[in-house]
Amino acid sequence: MDSFVHGSPSGRRSVSWVVVAGTIGVALVLALFVGGSLIAGGGPAPAVRLSPSVSTPPTGDSAADLQAEASLRQARSAAAAAFVESSSWSGAGPGQLQVLDPSVTFVDGESPSTGPSVISVEATASGWSAAALSSDGTCFYIRVEGALGTRYGTGSPCTGEAATSASSTSW
Repeated sequence: MDSFVHGSPSGRRSVSWVVVAGTIGVALVLALFVGGSLIAGGGPAPAVRLSPSVSTPPTGDSAADLQAEASLRQARSAAAAAFVESSSWSGAGPGQLQVLDPSVTFVDGESPSTGPSVISVEATASGWSAAALSSDGTCFYIRVEGALGTRYGTGSPCTGEAATSASSTSW
């Protein structure tokens, strides 16, 4: 004999639309946060295109500087994902970022960056900052903090801790 109760098979639970709607809402918030972070920060570093008659990149940032800037933008994207997972910037420390993006090396905010693919990270509950040393010797800073959004800078020492002073709207 079948064990039906009020037209539903026993042992089956109905899907809670509240749970489904909540899951969809979280996914949308994540997409908007990461997308907005990329838009506010200018997105990925622009590619330097050379015309056939030009043998050097256009004036402005050197290729070495663009590499460090691109690494920091990439790190910021990983930090945004870590923030969404933990609901705090303190969850975007070097260990978590290394898991999310193994293509670069993340070190603690007191340790200096030694190259464009070695990112020094300072993560606190209120904000996140990072530093990367360009191969030409310039240290680039990036900072993300609440209502301020993303801020940029250069300086010395080349640490995530020092990057907390970044205050410009561009590099």
